[in-house]
Amino acid sequence: VVVDKTSDGGVLVASDLVVCGIFNAGQVHAYNQVGNISFWESSTDFGITWTTINSTDDVIEYNGLTDTTLYRMQVKNGVCNAVWSDTMQIIVHPAPSVIFDYDTVCFGLPTHFYNQSTIASGTNNDFEWNFGDGIGSLDTNTIHIYDNISTHNVRLTVTSNFGCENSLLLPVNVYAKPEINFETEGQCIYSGVQFENLSSIQEGSMSYIWNFGDDSLSTITSPNHTYQTDGLFAVMLKATSNKFCVDSIISFLQIYPLPLVDAGENVYVSYGFETPLLGVSSNVETSVWSPGAAIQDVTSLTTLAKPLEETTYTLDVVSEYGCENFDKVTIRVINDYKVIASNVVTPNDDGINDTWEVLNADSFEIINIHVYNKWGKEVFSATEYKEGWDGTMNFDQLPTGAYYYYISFDESDKVYTGTINLLR
Repeated sequence: VVVDKTSDGGVLVASDLVVCGIFNAGQVHAYNQVGNISFWESSTDFGITWTTINSTDDVIEYNGLTDTTLYRMQVKNGVCNAVWSDTMQIIVHPAPSVIFDYDTVCFGLPTHFYNQSTIASGTNNDFEWNFGDGIGSLDTNTIHIYDNISTHNVRLTVTSNFGCENSLLLPVNVYAKPEINFETEGQCIYSGVQFENLSSIQEGSMSYIWNFGDDSLSTITSPNHTYQTDGLFAVMLKATSNKFCVDSIISFLQIYPLPLVDAGENVYVSYGFETPLLGVSSNVETSVWSPGAAIQDVTSLTTLAKPLEETTYTLDVVSEYGCENFDKVTIRVINDYKVIASNVVTPNDDGINDTWEVLNADSFEIINIHVYNKWGKEVFSATEYKEGWDGTMNFDQLPTGAYYYYISFDESDKVYTGTINLLR
């Protein structure tokens, strides 16, 4: 008769009794068992349910455990009843789940790295960033500025309070940042201001937004803008690359006012007479009246004009900043056949009243002028005024006394009469 020894499950010994989830590997050894191993089992719910491991070896391997796991084996010796080994537990602490994100990485600008790592139990205590350019950080969330345009492999390594470690490696592209610049110069109000966009980028394309400082915007590359008010304006140009890298610049632009100008009130003037042009302006470099044919001085704000027909004059002025403005005035000419005859003649060659003058008589092609003595005898007559009467008749000097003039026109019933005092 053969008597088998009673089955004995022996003991189980593991390489490690405490491991970190995911990144683990080892063996479980069976010792001192009596009988043959029928199979192994494992449980991740503390023995509520078991999963069969089809192995009869006295060593099994484990790797990549994510939960605390129990192991046991069934041993049977001969005809004796099968028995279980002692249960062995491998405690698994979870590894950090490493996640991070970052905003657009632009050359020369700060990039924010956002740590979004989690852990199933315990805490994530330590963080180590490697930005792929020889620089790192131990902050939970961090900021980094790249000094070249390239692709950098960024790694975040996270360690839990149990010393479990995990990491994530992501390629981070560093994109070119727009180099912003533009040119313009001060202009006059109501004149179009041309903005020359001098922006550039090492690679890629750009879109633009202009803010002209007067609540007006534009997306044109090099726009032209007309200001409706004068003053100092802060003009901003913002450029965005096709990789969403953004830069902006602000420059101040002076818009100059138009010079104030007033050409005066519209007036009436008798045919042949001068009338003043009374222009008013301030802070001007130049002023010009036009048309200038009948104006005494076209560059003076106040001057005299002698139009022979209705004329509208324009006063153009230019300020010290080159801003132009103008105003108009109309002079209406009255054909009232106005002349003004003097009442004295002193022909003594002293240059004063040496002849009897009829002001404005030379403006008429035909004018009938007659001078009589006190007895009604005509001593002077003319139908075309060339020069005044010198107090003679047929080259003979007439005596001192009162003489009488009579002036008429063929095309008008206007008549002028009066006395001339001849003094010697």
